[in-house]
Amino acid sequence: MSAQPTVAINDYVGFDTVSKQMERKFLKRGLNFNIVLVGESGMGKTTLVNTIFAGHLVESHGRKSAQEQLRKTTEIIPTTQIIEENNI
Repeated sequence: MSAQPTVAINDYVGFDTVSKQMERKFLKRGLNFNIVLVGESGMGKTTLVNTIFAGHLVESHGRKSAQEQLRKTTEIIPTTQIIEENNI
């Protein structure tokens, strides 16, 4: 029976290094993703995005003070479609 080859270990090996390995991989390769935020005006969507990415990525067009009246900027109109094919 032949002996298993040995490998020099230069760093800690374990599950706690998986996130670091993934981070290095993403930094080399790059990462694309989409984010969808839905909510009423003034609920903090812009603040959330800017906080997550530690920068000023999105300009806020919302209220300047908590006393300012909420503006209705979006309306959702539900629609229903009935699709019939082969009498089903």
